[in-house]
Parts: sequence; structure tokens; C-alpha cells
Amino acid sequence: MNWTLVGASLYLVCGSAVFLFGIVILREAPGERLRRVAAAMMFFGGFGPLIGGLGMLLGTRGGTTFLGTDLATTFAYVWELFFPSLLLFALVFPREHPLLSRRPLLPWLLYLPYVFHLAFLLFLGRMGPALARFEPSAPFGIGGALGEFLRLGIGLGALALRLLARFHIRFFSFLDVLLVTLAIYLLARSFRETRVPKIRRQLRAVLFGLGSCVGLYALAVPLPNLFAATLPEGTRTILVTAALLVGTGAIGFAIVRASFLEVGTVFRRAFLFSLTFGALVAGFLLLARQMDRVLHVQAGTEIPFFQGLFVLLAIVFFHPILGRVERAVDRVLAGERAAHLVILRDLSREMTTAFDLALISSRTVRSLRDALAVDDVRLFLRDRSGERFLEHGPSQEIPSAFEASHPIARAAAGLLEPASARDLAEEPASADEREEVRKALHRLRAEIVVPVHLPGGGEGLGFLALGPKITGGRYNGEEIGLLSMLGTQIGFAARNARLHEEAVERRLVDEEIALARSVQESIVPRRSPRVDGIDVAAINIPSRQVGGDYYDLIPMENGDLGIAVGDVSGKGIPAALLMSMLHAALHVQMNRAARAAELVERLNRVLCRSTSVEQFATFFFGVYGKEDGVIRFCNGGHNSPFVLRADRRIETLTEGGLVLGFAEDASYGEGNVRVAEGDLAVFYTDGVTEEARDEEEFGERRLVETVARHRERSAAEIVEAVREEVARFAGHDRYADDFTLIVLRRGARVGGIA
Repeated sequence: MNWTLVGASLYLVCGSAVFLFGIVILREAPGERLRRVAAAMMFFGGFGPLIGGLGMLLGTRGGTTFLGTDLATTFAYVWELFFPSLLLFALVFPREHPLLSRRPLLPWLLYLPYVFHLAFLLFLGRMGPALARFEPSAPFGIGGALGEFLRLGIGLGALALRLLARFHIRFFSFLDVLLVTLAIYLLARSFRETRVPKIRRQLRAVLFGLGSCVGLYALAVPLPNLFAATLPEGTRTILVTAALLVGTGAIGFAIVRASFLEVGTVFRRAFLFSLTFGALVAGFLLLARQMDRVLHVQAGTEIPFFQGLFVLLAIVFFHPILGRVERAVDRVLAGERAAHLVILRDLSREMTTAFDLALISSRTVRSLRDALAVDDVRLFLRDRSGERFLEHGPSQEIPSAFEASHPIARAAAGLLEPASARDLAEEPASADEREEVRKALHRLRAEIVVPVHLPGGGEGLGFLALGPKITGGRYNGEEIGLLSMLGTQIGFAARNARLHEEAVERRLVDEEIALARSVQESIVPRRSPRVDGIDVAAINIPSRQVGGDYYDLIPMENGDLGIAVGDVSGKGIPAALLMSMLHAALHVQMNRAARAAELVERLNRVLCRSTSVEQFATFFFGVYGKEDGVIRFCNGGHNSPFVLRADRRIETLTEGGLVLGFAEDASYGEGNVRVAEGDLAVFYTDGVTEEARDEEEFGERRLVETVARHRERSAAEIVEAVREEVARFAGHDRYADDFTLIVLRRGARVGGIA
């Protein structure tokens, strides 16, 4: 076997593969510095093996001309430009090192010694052997002492050049090792510092490939040169070839599996297309043509039946076969974590099952940081009021927010597809708003903005702001398509999460209301107290599940009866809470106050000190005397109760003062009224008299007339008659305000709670 031919073939194949990687990297975005540096690293790495393999092939045929073995081997030293390219790559990946901005000429300085090195090998290094063979007497006819002197000088010059060449080669071998060490150190430090999983996977693959490649190459070239060791040419060839295979294979693995420089999809599709097309051509040559030959022998004439059939089948099934091959290779090479569609699928699945907006936002931000290798990913969603766009995602000390009227919020809400920051900044009509958008985008470090909305557009629910990639690359078409679909998925998820959140809150509120209602029901009396000589009944119907009306019938130790009725400001739970506080304060202060007015003054101070200005209560408190039938009372701004006399005269109970909770130093007066046998005392809240029909209220006059018509009945029956009359007047049984009514008749007790 001709091992020289095998070695030359390996050189050519490996060099071509390295060149192919360089072309794929560069063609995606030739304007990006990182891609230019990576492509230069691949080109210089492939140029040496190509020239070396070409020189070996020419050497087997005796070639000694310009492209002969010696000169081709010299050109193989172009490979060494790989080392400054490697160091420069470590300075720009994954982030550009600050040293490059401070020293813009540094890239040129890294290459300058190697340019001189190549020039020395091409010219000065060849002068030593040429001078050693030079005979001054041949061209010039110089002999004698002068000829000997010239011969000695030329010999010394040739020796000096040979020594300089040997020192030069050893020095550059040391420089190669130094640059490689620095490059690996910088890449390893970047690996330790970065927290983006995708970049860490890329760095791990690149470090392994470059480390293995450079290690094998160092064993083959720099270390033997540095220590003046001699390796057999076959061993040297095997080590260099192994370095190329391991290095390019690992970098190819990084390109395909870890999406190194985002060229994995392009390279994989080109590779699969070529592989499938080559397989079809091979099948055509091996099967169709052979079968047509058999048919030709049998039929005696040439009939290209199977060739035509094969071509037809290839046209029909080429794309399905290509798709199957691509999916199979994706499973083997691409990996689940590196595929954009897989990331979208996983996010979509989680968004349809998760109803926690914080979890969805964090998962989205982290996944995009990993998939696209981006540090700055910000998700803004409208709040419930629709007036602000709040930032969501992993916990931050001070999340950003924009008013819905801010130009960037309005511009992002009007998008239907992802837009670059430059394009979005041109959306507003006025120059001032365009400047506001530019400032906001600069603060967010945004390079692309993705709208978050439901299918078909409509009101924007928010937007994603993504910063520049860590590697400095651009967003390609596949990634923009992914982001566009993801914006719709986030819109669905955000809406579902909000609906779920509102449903949960409603359920919690319902539970709290039920608890508040049970507490409120425990506060108001369940039945009338037994007090000799009177018939008393009461009703309380909240307009909502809990109300703000309050009443109490409090039997006292001496047989008297405390009567309290009030109406706190507001409705629902806040009103119920204030009512509960009023109830507690009443029962605490009753034993400390000798008079009704003093008790109301104490309650007013409690409310003023414990509530805001917006919270207040109208309140009436009186004590019915068992012995004399006199009600001693104080009215704190409440609807005036009245006493309906047996002769149908009306006497109102108005003495008192302001509503409770307005002025802490307010003073209150006290009045008294005697309830004779057969008289009715009626206490109520405005929910009874202000129930309306066609803007006409039920009113106090109708209340008095209804009580008067049923005055001969029991207190409970009078309460029920009033309730029915109000409902009949309003035309419904639902009340706009809390409905509270107390009726007290002096006489035999026959009533109770209605």
C-alpha cells in the first residue's frame, strides 16, 4: 500500500473539510467580526494540509518545480497562521475582550510575526543552502587567495543563515505553544464566567476540539522543534492528521449539535441534501442502469425503462426521503435541547398546562436566554387595569414598567410581527416620541422587539425585548419565526393565567365574604330578647352577601333594653368590617358610659382614631326604660326614628349630633320620648325609605302610612308588611341598599325577629 498516497489523501480531505466549515461560518454573516475570525481560523487551519497534501502528491510523481515537494511543504507553514487566529478567536468569543477596543491594532500585530516568518522561510531560509553550493570561481572566474576568502565568507554566511533558520523555527514553535496556551486559558475563563447554558455547551465542545487538535499538533511539530527532537515522517503525518480529524470533528460537532455561531441548521441541511442526492445518484448508477442492461440483453434492444422509472420515483419521493433523513439525523446529532422547534414545543406544552404567570414568564425568559444565547430578555405584560406594562420574569430588584401611553408601549402594541429596535424607533410620527422610544430601547439594551398578542392582532398584551446575542451574531429567519409564534403562545398563556388568577381570587373573595357574612350574622340578634311589657321585632336584609347596616337589641341587667341601629359608609366587605368594629366598640363602651350621649361621643372618638376620613357611620342609640317606658336616646346623624301614637300623631327622635367618624371633638345632645301603651316606635335605615321605582323613592311618608295601616298587628307582622310593601313598590325583592327595620310596641310581647 502506498502510505504516502494515503497520507496525502487524508491531508486533502481534512483540509477540504476545514475549508468547508470556514465557508459555512463566513457566508451567514460576513460583516460580523466573530465570524470573520472563526472563518480565518478554519481557512488557515485547512490551507496547510491542502498545500502539504498537494506537495506529497507531486512528490510521488517527481515534481520539484515551484509546486514541488519542498516549496509546497514550505507553504504548509501557512497553517501556523492558525495560532494567532485562535488567540484572536478567544478574544472575541463569546464576548469581545475589552483589550481589543483599547488596542485596535492588536489583531494586525498578532499576524505580523507570522507574515515575517513565512517570508523568511520562502526567501532568507533558502539562501543558506544556496550559498553553501555557491562556487565563486564558476560564474566570476575568481581564484587564488581572493577566491578562498570569498568562499570562506560565503560559507560563514550560509552557516549563519542555517543557524538563524533553526533558531527561528524553534522560536516560532515556542510562540505557537504560547499563543495556544493563552487562547485555551481565555476560553476556559469564559466557560467559568458565563452562565448561559448554550454558550457553555459551545465552549465545552470548542475547548475539547481545539485542545485535542493543538495537543496532537504540538506533539507532531512544535515540541520536537523546540527540543531538537526528530520524529519519523510517518509518525509526524499520523499525528498531524489525527489533530485535524479530532479538531475539525469536534468543531463540526459544536456547529451541528450546539448551534455554534448559529450555522448548524444551514450546514446540516446542506450536508443532508448532498448526502441524499449522492445516495440517489449511487442508486441510479448501481440499480437502474444495471437493470436496464439486463433488459437490453433480454430484449435485444436498448430500452431505458428502469432509468426513467428511477428518475420519476426520485422526483416524487426526494423531499419525503430528505425529510425523514433530516429528522433521523436531528435525533442523532441535533439533540433535543439545541432544536428551536423543540424548545417552542416544550414551552407551548408548559404554557397550556401552567396557570402561574410568574412561572410562565420565568420559564420563557430563561428558555430564550438559553436557546438564543442572549443576556437581556425582558417580558412586559399589561396589568389588569390596562394602564401599565409591567416587567415579568426572574426576580429582579427593581422591575421596569411603562405607562400604556408611553411611545414605546404604543409602538410595540401596534406590531404584528417582530421588529428590530431601529425599525421600531421609526414608528412614532413625531420626532419627540421617536427620541423617547430610542431612549427606552437603549435603556433595555433591546435589539429586537416581539409583540405579545392573540391571533389576529387586536389589543397588544405586551412585548418581548431581546438584547444583542452574546456572540454578537444576528437573529436569523428561523429564530424570528420562532419568536413570532412564541409571542402568540405567550399571549394565550397570559390571558389564561389572568383568567385563572381572577377565578381563584373570586373564589377566595367568595370564601372571605361567606366568612364575613357568618361573622355578621353572629353579630346581629337571631331573635328578640324577652323584655316584659313590650313586643319587639327586627329584620336585616343585606343588599349584598354582607352589608353595612347594623342593629342590636341589648337586654340590660336592670331589665331595660338597649336599641342600636346604624348605617356605615360603603357596601360589601369594607362596610362589614367597619360595622363589626362599631359593634365591638359599642359593647366595650356601654358599661363605661352613664348616658346615651356620652356613649355616642365615645364611639365617635373610636371611629375617628381608627378609620380614615372616608369611613364614617350614622348611628342611633337609645335605652328603653322598663319601668317608665321612656326611651333616652342620642341620634348621630341617622335617619330619625319615630313614635306612632295611638291617636296617629308622629313624634321624631332627632336630638344628637353629627355622624360618627367626622370630627373627634364633636359634642352630642340627648333626648327622651315616652312610649305609651299601644304606641309604636319604629327604627330604620335609609335602605327602607330610599328604595326607588322610576327614580321615585318609597319615602318616609309611605313608611308611616304602612305602619299605621297595620298598627293593630304584632311587631313581627308589621315588619313583614313593610318589607312586602317596599318590594311591591320597587317591583322586585332585591334591594339597592341594606334593608334594616325595628318595630317596638309597648304592650304584651307577641313578636320576634322577622
